[in-house]
Amino acid sequence: RRIYHNTLISVTAVDLSRVDEAIAPYRAAYQATVAGEPLLRLRSQFDLYLDLDGRTVTWVKEPCRPEDTVHPFLLRAVARDEKWRFYGVRFDGRCLIRRSLPDYPLRTFEVGRWLPGAGYVIEAAIDLLGAEPAVRRHWPDNPYWQAHAAITAGERGPPAARAAFDLYLDAAGTTLTYHKAPCAPAGLQARFFLHLFPVDAADLPADHRPHGFYNRSFDWREHGRVLGPACVAIVPLPAWDRGIARIGAGQFDRWSTEFPGRIEAAIDQLGAEPYWQAHAAITAGERGAPAARAAFDLYLDAAGATLTYHREACAPAGLQARFFLHLVPVDAADLPADHRPHGFYNRSFEWREHGRVLGPACVAIVPLPAWDRGIARIGTGQFISGQGQLWGVEFPVREASGE
Repeated sequence: RRIYHNTLISVTAVDLSRVDEAIAPYRAAYQATVAGEPLLRLRSQFDLYLDLDGRTVTWVKEPCRPEDTVHPFLLRAVARDEKWRFYGVRFDGRCLIRRSLPDYPLRTFEVGRWLPGAGYVIEAAIDLLGAEPAVRRHWPDNPYWQAHAAITAGERGPPAARAAFDLYLDAAGTTLTYHKAPCAPAGLQARFFLHLFPVDAADLPADHRPHGFYNRSFDWREHGRVLGPACVAIVPLPAWDRGIARIGAGQFDRWSTEFPGRIEAAIDQLGAEPYWQAHAAITAGERGAPAARAAFDLYLDAAGATLTYHREACAPAGLQARFFLHLVPVDAADLPADHRPHGFYNRSFEWREHGRVLGPACVAIVPLPAWDRGIARIGTGQFISGQGQLWGVEFPVREASGE
């Protein structure tokens, strides 16, 4: 203790043995922890451990910088939505954070960190074996990590649709998985809309029928998780008897897409996914030249049993107007009595009856009547009642099919 240039300088002796005494429990905890196998490595490069009794979570990082423990860590009990925030300890060039889990029965918990500009970010979700003392590994059992692993390994195949997220339907059509990697948590704040159109409108609950679809919209926190650099949400879908015809998904004021759902085989006369099949065959040139070109390219199948409308770059807003489809038979006797005064069979339809929006493309498949002597010619297009025709085209069927 002395005066130097009018400044009082105080020097205090430090008892290093007391520092060692304070650090000793952390050193012991570190040695006991790293003797086991880490549960996983987090995006922040901390190894996460769970004691064999399943009651204590430990974060370990080595080497560790002082700034690694500046911001708080997070533990959340999912079932009760309880959160705990706490800080770590740095010693011997290592960082260690220990937190006991709550005493009540716990199945799933999440761990995360506070990040500048992003707030609290969940880095992992962990499942436990209930009352069992062992740990249930997250990768085979936690559905979010399981979905992420399967998608990144290519085991889920191509997505049903690509937009801001890749969207995957499971084989049974019971869940819709949203996947994005890399993912910025800030982009998850906007609400997600999810509109499900049934094959049979009778499947809709009464309060949803005025809209024509089932509104399954949600906030990210309801079904989503941030898994390090990836974002995954898994949304259960209704188990309708006749299936989901199409799905519209997106975020309000951000992005949107529409794609076909899963339809039962009894309804699908052309296979499990006829619209995607038709789109793939047309874009690959397997269907040959269209029978006619207009606002849509029009294709007759080889047997003349269906007419396919295809448009590569398609705006869903252009599908609101009704489609007219007039079929003129070779033999007028094939016409039903109520259609004979017009001289053609009126097969007009709304897009939602036969059409699907497949990402950027639009495809409709319309079954045609099986008349004994066939169809002589077809006229089709779109119109608005009271305003007239938007577009139209007429073409011969026999010439188009090479007869």
